[in-house]
Amino acid sequence: MKKRNAVFAVFLLVAGLALAGCGKLGGGAAGSWDTSVNSIHVTRDMEVESALVYTSAQQNELYQPDELASFVEEAVSAYNQARGAEARGRNEEGLTRLPAALKECSLEGSTGKLVFEYGTPGDLVTFSQETGDNTHTVTAIFVGKAADVAAEGKLAGISFAKPDGKEATAEEAAKVKNGVAVLVSGSATICTEGKIAYISQGTGELTMKDDHTVVTGEGDHCIVFR
Repeated sequence: MKKRNAVFAVFLLVAGLALAGCGKLGGGAAGSWDTSVNSIHVTRDMEVESALVYTSAQQNELYQPDELASFVEEAVSAYNQARGAEARGRNEEGLTRLPAALKECSLEGSTGKLVFEYGTPGDLVTFSQETGDNTHTVTAIFVGKAADVAAEGKLAGISFAKPDGKEATAEEAAKVKNGVAVLVSGSATICTEGKIAYISQGTGELTMKDDHTVVTGEGDHCIVFR
């Protein structure tokens, strides 16, 4: 229990020291995700991941990389077990996908990085709130096929624009071939595996950084990518 509590204390410290400006923003020309930036990643398979990057004022003296990974896995395992899932900290091939799982852990000098993957988009919100991750303020996130999301009425009333600023309708956004819609409430850097086709307008500040990256402010937003 002491180790577990220590891990969550690390998460809280990490969140307080996190530098959202680390690295370059963007998913890259081919949609590769740059995990050196505090961000949320959405794949074409509609899976959600997050990267938490942190830098302290002095070189780490508490953990070795393998020790930190072990401690974080223990905390994630406890989180999963509390939700009726297997007590594991990482996803394994052939086994049921966990609510939360450590995907990558690195620690060099005073800089470290934790990358997580989630069973559902909602697990990202719950896990972030429980671990004290304040690198984003997302309170809700939903991901689905654009056509299905539109059919369910979730795009109704939303005004869209293309990346070049040209206004568009929800109907146009819903017709993107193989389109994936991301509905998110809150502020975050969101990177998409596919090229962004439409972004919502007028429901909250949203800044498009490149073909695969947007930074949302507080409020409700929608992103549709190919």
